[in-house]
Amino acid sequence: MQQRAEPAARSGAVRLAFACLLLIVACAACSTSDAASSSHGIVKGAYAIPSTSPAAPASPEYPRESWMTKLQPPMQGRAIGIGCLDNNGDGRVNGVDALELQGIDIPLVRGDACRLLGQRREWFVADSDIPPTCDASAPAPLLVVAIGGGGTQLLDRNEGVSVGLIDIVNGIRTRATAGAVTAGVILMTSAIESADLPQTRMEQWLAADLRRRLDATPCLRAVLIGHSHGAVVATSVMATLENRFAGRMYGVLLDRSLLYYDRQATELPRRAALLDIFQRNEGWHGEPINSPNAINIDASAEVAPREPRDGPLPIVAVAHSTLDDSTGVQREIVDLVGNWLRGP
Repeated sequence: MQQRAEPAARSGAVRLAFACLLLIVACAACSTSDAASSSHGIVKGAYAIPSTSPAAPASPEYPRESWMTKLQPPMQGRAIGIGCLDNNGDGRVNGVDALELQGIDIPLVRGDACRLLGQRREWFVADSDIPPTCDASAPAPLLVVAIGGGGTQLLDRNEGVSVGLIDIVNGIRTRATAGAVTAGVILMTSAIESADLPQTRMEQWLAADLRRRLDATPCLRAVLIGHSHGAVVATSVMATLENRFAGRMYGVLLDRSLLYYDRQATELPRRAALLDIFQRNEGWHGEPINSPNAINIDASAEVAPREPRDGPLPIVAVAHSTLDDSTGVQREIVDLVGNWLRGP
């Protein structure tokens, strides 16, 4: 019995040591995860106001497949979940949470929105060297705002649609740089997921933020590029702001769609310039805007890589989910935005 008990005791000791090792590894992983959460921007009160420091290489804090790491040249910045700004836990994001949130009031419906959102992000502002004041001897700076369609996940380009918007942003930045124009970037979703009215509250968030930026830098111009729901956010925000900023905003709409939007957002700007690009290959979407401030382009004849879930053919006629991926559409947008930047 004694001879048989000793191996059993040794076996028990080995199992205990192995369990302790697993516990140590698990605790280390928890610490790493917590640190990563903080570096990703889940910090209450961290409102993403860009600094005036020069653009730096993309931060390693973002996953390799995030929207931010596709920006070329790379840009550094902060990505947040807007629900995480509810500092006092009262279920609202407003000026009580932080001074810079004055004028914003977003009711939340998910309790601890920050915890429930986990690793999701809705708003990224790149650091840039847009000057705080205007210099008459330099070209006016530009802010490029890309608004993804429903399901967009900034930390994963494989979720949702609209990733082609980043190629458009990169093209506009290249064109701006060639003209000595300083360009800042905002990447965003079309919905605040934890809000009571996800799309409508994102409209209000962007309108407040863009108004502040245009007020702060009177020569700043803004290009809003939206796909699907993102295009609805763009038109609603431009309609809200155009009384003061019509000549300083340019809207690019890609298959603007109200399907599954949280309201019938019929607001359209009537003076600010619009570029409306659509397709009719699916028998839905594809709505030209009948207004003198709009250029309408039917891009149904364009082609783009097919969504993997739709079949094996690599290049086919554009659809709602791939209109932003068409290189022909992307070139058209960059050219027309470039014309707008040069002025009449």
